[in-house]
Amino acid sequence: MGDILKNFSLLLICVLIVAGSAFGGGRRNRTAAPVDNSLRKIMGRGTLVIGIDDKSPPMGFRNEANEIQGLVVDLAGEAARRMGLELVFLPIDISTVELELGAGIIDCIWNSSAWHWRNMLFSPPYLLEEQVVVVRDESPAVSFSDLADRYVGTQAPASSVEAHFTFGIRELIFYRDFHAALLDLEVGGIDAVIIGSVAANYHINRLNRPFRILNEVMEGQAMDGQEYRIAFRQGDKALAEKVWEILQEIAMDGTAAGIIAQWLGEGFSVFQPLIQSGIPSP
Repeated sequence: MGDILKNFSLLLICVLIVAGSAFGGGRRNRTAAPVDNSLRKIMGRGTLVIGIDDKSPPMGFRNEANEIQGLVVDLAGEAARRMGLELVFLPIDISTVELELGAGIIDCIWNSSAWHWRNMLFSPPYLLEEQVVVVRDESPAVSFSDLADRYVGTQAPASSVEAHFTFGIRELIFYRDFHAALLDLEVGGIDAVIIGSVAANYHINRLNRPFRILNEVMEGQAMDGQEYRIAFRQGDKALAEKVWEILQEIAMDGTAAGIIAQWLGEGFSVFQPLIQSGIPSP
């Protein structure tokens, strides 16, 4: 009797081990990563839906005919053309953009720095922006020290500016946007504006505003810039890699430089030295 119970116990243990293995295997299969068909889906559909901030010149904004235009429109348009896709732009609401991307309403987001968003797959930077100081053409200022006891404006909020650019100036004045700050600079209400290099070059080279950029760089106190990236859904690596591959082609054959020059002027670098960068794993 003892041997029978012993054998039965061994048999029960074996059954439980096998059943546990089968259950565990089933669970692993159920949680296996889904197949990435993001690129195939887009190519089959024939359209690429891009979320865009349409209030951010020169990257994306509306013209007098209420059409969305800008650097991103031209750059993304060239990428879509080379992929054989129709391009659709949808204005995004920053507060809901993660939900829109996750729900499939848009396929990617182009013209925002986007680094603060979570649960997204980001491309390498396609455009780098620095913070610069703009003065009027006739200003005697050639360095930051020449702005001592002067009024300097910037867009609010600007915590990085407050941390790095408070020496010597009389007052740091905050504006609702850079356009308002530059208008005040033009009429002499302030003496300088701290602004991103993209917006600065756009106003100087595209809009021919009477400004210039100080050449000095703040050693050890560099103000924060930003990196423009494309944001995709976390699992859409195939689509992200294809878009970045096309962007590298656009950069290498000089097309990107032409688009950049149209909006920001000659000599504004893009992609370098990021041209060989790949999409990181999620």
